[in-house]
Amino acid sequence: MYRVLIGTGTSWIQLTELRPALCCDNNSIPANAASRTWPNIFFVPGTIGDTLGTAQFDNMATMLKARVEAAGFVDVHEYIDKAPVGSWHTGNTSSKTLAETDPRFNRIGRCMAQGWLGWLDAMKPVLESVYGSAANVDNIIAQIRNDYANPNYHGYNLMYVSFV
Repeated sequence: MYRVLIGTGTSWIQLTELRPALCCDNNSIPANAASRTWPNIFFVPGTIGDTLGTAQFDNMATMLKARVEAAGFVDVHEYIDKAPVGSWHTGNTSSKTLAETDPRFNRIGRCMAQGWLGWLDAMKPVLESVYGSAANVDNIIAQIRNDYANPNYHGYNLMYVSFV
């Protein structure tokens, strides 16, 4: 990428990576909720994620800026944002944060949830090795789907953006 872009002299790039763990600032999602625990299966070293190569997803996000710089880019900027996951309530709430009152967050959150649910559906055979049966996997995914549909749950993924 660097070799191609450097020749023009007026190029711009932006790279974005998500950290898969579901975060929550207001404790609206219980720590033991399926939507918060499932990433530990795939994205934590020492799990099945080592075999699949997904245990390093967190590093891809946190090391993004350093990797862009290592490729030869200079004056690399980074910001970390929150990408909502799930059906955030769009009405006025007691804390009245932008995320809770802006309908765009609800739409983005639903899209993010669908992305993760699609990924989980694709990983069903792997999940069966963890949970023992297709029925158990379907139950876990149903719990995650219910969590994502709960408008009172305000979860998000950290999104790392590096640009030059």
